[in-house]
Amino acid sequence: MKKILMALVGIYPLLLYGQVQNSIIFGESFQASYLPELQNPIIYSSVESFDAEYGISKTRLGAIYRIKKDYPLSIRMEQFGYIHFRESKYSISTSRQLSKVFAFGVNMNYHHRYISAPELDDAWTIDLSTSYLQERYALYVLLENPLGINFENGNLPESIQIFLIYNWGGDIKSELKIKHEQELGIGVEHVLNFKFHKQLSASLFQILKPWSQGCRIGFQKNHLWIFTQYEQGPWKGKTSIGIIYSLNHE
Repeated sequence: MKKILMALVGIYPLLLYGQVQNSIIFGESFQASYLPELQNPIIYSSVESFDAEYGISKTRLGAIYRIKKDYPLSIRMEQFGYIHFRESKYSISTSRQLSKVFAFGVNMNYHHRYISAPELDDAWTIDLSTSYLQERYALYVLLENPLGINFENGNLPESIQIFLIYNWGGDIKSELKIKHEQELGIGVEHVLNFKFHKQLSASLFQILKPWSQGCRIGFQKNHLWIFTQYEQGPWKGKTSIGIIYSLNHE
């Protein structure tokens, strides 16, 4: 398995049930300006295991639907940690199509931190995002926590992210993500997405800072899409599994 993984290294993939959709929905930060591109309501969930020995994991659960034709809404929950430490984030997102090529979105986030001690931390933040769409490429920009809100006893991420999707034609798409975070500096991710079959896709990915690499396989059948992913970096190997269910068949 390790030899196969090393042979695939050098690119970073997205998956198939809407290759862009997977990257944004399961990304570290949600791009609300993407919502106008989704026509059907969906529910989704994923679990990432960082260290089975200590039970460190990250869980996501969310739903996206339209209240009215022009008013998409996303509800999302994330939880990271283990039995003695947990950080939770609850988000409500919406967006507005400003023109054929421009959209604007906003996230409202509630953060909660639990430590196995009397201390509890809570905070509210917002994220702002915009998108620019063309036939062969899409550009997304996200301002994460632009007001610089923090926990009373700790920091919350503040970043600007630029996310570019390019369609090479056929069944291949590339993604480039550049992120500048106040405490960590600049990070770069590269993704290449392949569609091998009507129901099967694969992705290879490489993150330059912090360095990591891995591969992902996706399978789609009617309303249901499932993926599994393995990532190797400075930490122990990280495994993930996720699912997206569309309430209408496109």
